[in-house]
Amino acid sequence: MNKIGIVTFHNALSYGAALQSYALQQFLKKNGVENDIIDYECDFINKKYKRLISVEKSNIPKSFVGSCLKMGNKRKSLRLSSEFRKKYMNLSRSCDRSTIGSLASEYSAFVAGSDQVWSPTCAGFDTAYFLDFAKKEQRLSYAASFGTKTLPPEKKDEYKRLLKDFEHISVREESGTKIVRELLGRQADINVDPTLLLDRGDWDLIAKAPEISSPYILLFNVQKPVELINYAVKLGREKNLPVYYLTDMHFPKREGITYLSPVGADGFIGLIKNAEYVVTNSFHCGVFSIIYRKNFVIELRTAARRNNRSEELLNMLKISDRVLDKGIVPVPDSVIDWELAFARLKEQRENSLKLVEKIKEISLNQKD
Repeated sequence: MNKIGIVTFHNALSYGAALQSYALQQFLKKNGVENDIIDYECDFINKKYKRLISVEKSNIPKSFVGSCLKMGNKRKSLRLSSEFRKKYMNLSRSCDRSTIGSLASEYSAFVAGSDQVWSPTCAGFDTAYFLDFAKKEQRLSYAASFGTKTLPPEKKDEYKRLLKDFEHISVREESGTKIVRELLGRQADINVDPTLLLDRGDWDLIAKAPEISSPYILLFNVQKPVELINYAVKLGREKNLPVYYLTDMHFPKREGITYLSPVGADGFIGLIKNAEYVVTNSFHCGVFSIIYRKNFVIELRTAARRNNRSEELLNMLKISDRVLDKGIVPVPDSVIDWELAFARLKEQRENSLKLVEKIKEISLNQKD
């Protein structure tokens, strides 16, 4: 029983969710920790991501029409997401809220994270992501995110109950350490997203080359952009390069853009790897642009909220001139000190080995 289980959003319909799950599994495996991703079926996530038609109460007619227009692409995304998990992830047997507790006797420890697994809303506050089904000494986290800087007051006591018995707490943001300190009076580690724990050679093993034969600009967003699309079109004209837009909404059409149908998570890496330029407001698209040392631009403002994760990452790596923001127009060909950036990233990877040490300590204690 030396194997550990990873509990995360591995089956959410998101390139980032799939790739961070795969990355943490591979990082642990590379460091001698046998593991499975727990194939947990969260009702909230299934309803959110697997319905072909969904509506928003705030604007039912518009969201219904948009959902219908995206239905074909969403069906394809669901198929490709399932294929990626089957091909690249080592999964446990499937379980749900009523059966996940039986796994406590099959694994020596469990790791919650990365992603917003501790959000009060993201997964419907499903407490399986707090490992409440496991024994106290089996509970660890890696780069878990609360998805907010402040907890709802009515949930603070429940958070304290769920987190107080963790053997090891690692969070993704500085705000997470403040929450843990306020709740428990203890210090949590801060660790980088798992996708940053693997290097280019690791990702080359699964990157799938796109069916595009000439140089191109890749445009990709997760939140509704502000100036991103206009910037990409302008850059395409300046560089005399086609702009390929990876999006599930192909309407209304925009002149100067070629729309791409959904790809698998392996194809997502391949599109970034082979692009001449990457223009995005996605954290994980930015991550892979850095890993592959691309000419990239990240928009920090979105219609919903500021892209703080990307801002923190760029600050950590001392990359400051690739930001598209209010009043700031970046130069995508500016020189980046990649040696400095990867030296700082190396420090973060070494810091992440604390999780490996803790897992091995727990396994050793169980043998004794």
